[in-house]
This record gives sequence, C-alpha cells and structure tokens, in this order.
Amino acid sequence: MKANPGRKLSFLWFLPFITCSAVSAQVIDNPAKPKAENAGRMIAPREVLAIEDDGTNFFFKYPYNLKTGPDGSIFICDREQLLQFDKNGRFLRNLFKKGQGPGEMSGVAAYAFPEPDGIAVQTRDPSKIIWFDGYGRLRKEVTLTPKSRIGSFLGKAGDLWMFEGYDIPRKTGEPGYIEVPHRIVIWNEKTSEWSDSASFDVTSFAMSSGNSAGMFSVARFSPAFLGDSLLAVCHTQEYLIKIFDVSVGRVIREFRRDYRRVPPPPLKPGQTKPRINLNGKIYEPPELKYAVDVSHLQIRGDRLWVFTSTVEKNKGMLIDVFAREGIFLDSFYLHLPEAGIEAFRNPWTCALSGDFLYAVERTEAETYVLKKYALPALEGD
Repeated sequence: MKANPGRKLSFLWFLPFITCSAVSAQVIDNPAKPKAENAGRMIAPREVLAIEDDGTNFFFKYPYNLKTGPDGSIFICDREQLLQFDKNGRFLRNLFKKGQGPGEMSGVAAYAFPEPDGIAVQTRDPSKIIWFDGYGRLRKEVTLTPKSRIGSFLGKAGDLWMFEGYDIPRKTGEPGYIEVPHRIVIWNEKTSEWSDSASFDVTSFAMSSGNSAGMFSVARFSPAFLGDSLLAVCHTQEYLIKIFDVSVGRVIREFRRDYRRVPPPPLKPGQTKPRINLNGKIYEPPELKYAVDVSHLQIRGDRLWVFTSTVEKNKGMLIDVFAREGIFLDSFYLHLPEAGIEAFRNPWTCALSGDFLYAVERTEAETYVLKKYALPALEGD
C-alpha cells in the first residue's frame, strides 16, 4: 500500500513524555570513550527476512509499534490491524476485531508479553486489557477504570502494571516553553487498585488561540523495561538516563556520558515541518540548535542500548551500550541503508530482540517493508 509521507513527522507532537525528579539517586558520569577497545567500529547487520504487503491477508498503510514475542513471532500494528507473523515471516493472524464485545476493540493503545505464552493488548474506548493465548484465542479481559487519564502500558512487575499517566496543561498568552506533567500510574492486577508512583515533567512548546490549544514536544520520552521492577527512562534533550524502581516509587540511579551534541537532521526534499492550525493561525515548532541526544532505548539481554542522535553518512547511527548499573561498556555505528537508519530514528518503527534487529522501512516506491536483520557477534556476548 502507499506510504504516508507525513507519518514520519507525526510522532514529534502530541505524544506523551515523562520527566522524573529523583531523590538521593546515585549519579554516574561516564567518559566519552567506553571500556571496549574496539569502540567506534561499524557493525553491519545482515538482512535475513523481508515482509511485504501481500494485498490479501494484510496491508501496510500506517505500520507502527513493532515488537517481537518470546518465541520470535513478529507483531506490528496498522489501521484496524494487530498483525502476527512467525519468526520466518509467515503470516499467522490479525488479532484485531473491531467492536465493543469480548475480545473486540476500537484501537490498540499498546501490547506486551507479560507471560511466556500469549499477548496482552491494551485498548481504549472501552479501556481494557485483553489476553490472547499463543494461538490468538481469547483467554480473558479486564476493564480498566483508572482515576485519571492514562496512556500506554510501560511494563509489568509481578501483579503491578505500569502505565503512563498524563495531563496536558493549557498555555496562555504568547507561545512558549512549558513543562508537561506526567505520571507513572500503577494498576494492581490482584486488587484492581490504582495509584500514582511518581511525578514527571517534559519540556514542550505550547500555544493557544481562543478555545483551541496545541503543543510540540521539544524533548523525547523513551522508556525501556529492564525487568524485575526497573524501568529505564530518557526524557531530556541532553544525554541522561534514569532508572526508576516501581517497588520503591523513585529513581534509584542516573547516568550519562560525555557526548558531543549534533544539530537536528535537515529536512529531506519534499519534506515540510509539522504545523498546527489554531483558528486559522499557523504555528510551527521552534528552531532548535541541537537534536535530542537520545533517540530511544532498547534492551538486549542485560544490556541497555542507547540509540543516539549521531548519524554519519558512511558509518551509520551511533549506538551506545551500558550495563544496567550505568557503566558505559561499548559503542559502535549501526551500518544500514538509509531507509534502515530512518526506521531506527523512530522507536515506533524498530525493535531489538536477541540476535536480531527489526525495522519498518519505506521504499523508493513509497510503500513499506518489514525487515529482519541478523546481528554479528558482539563483544561481551
């Protein structure tokens, strides 16, 4: 199916983001060079699979939210689709069934794999979690009745489910920067109780006109569930990662490394800035001197991969690797075709699982293809 040229920019605004203020958190300052002697090398993953729109069982029109299951199955969302493929790319099923009844949904807010067999899908309107088994059969569902607005599911520790809770404040007067408060909201599956675990802020650029308001995100929120009760969070424009422990309700560790900031990537031919039209007045995002340092976070085993803003034409995207304790272990350039690099700029169109990378890439014909890449052996494996 035809790709949507505006899709790439849409994640820049009206997305929920989190900032956390820690109390007595351990802070680790790492040097610019990691421990690995061969840091800065190029890693060229090998393409092993490509899944294209077959026009029959499924279509790729606005593909997003790419993930892999415990058995290597590949999942991706699209318009009224939650598609599942096996590890070899064979289409298995579409888990989306439109409606309000058991196992039905109007849209997918998030999904995860809290158990070895099956998938849990968070939906809105109605707000609920639906469990499917490994064969796509409805196992159970629970209606969610939070006390305040919640966003996507972030992770699960025992009976505790972590969601992003958020509010959008209104900016009065001239357009300007504001701190947008968000929360980590906990739902206890056993007791059905809701509680706020932490308060967070993220810098955004907001404006209002009459009864309408709009906002551009300046920083970027990237969560990555480390397992146990730990959530890695990057939320600032600068290079800084925080480890939030849901069991104690606070940030227990912060770490960063000496990082040379880079300017935002230039617009491509035919590409325009995102705009917001409020009562006939057009607003554009502010001009920024630097790109957000950290694009997003991914987990590989007991390592945290940091996808940075550094992209060099003949090398690729710079990836930093940290131990969960916050020690800077390694860095390398992920060498992929331009379409692959563009996919890894956006956390919604890429995934890392074991020895494989996954990316939703846009072709020259402006269609989408889902690719699977095999990683070479890395130091420390």
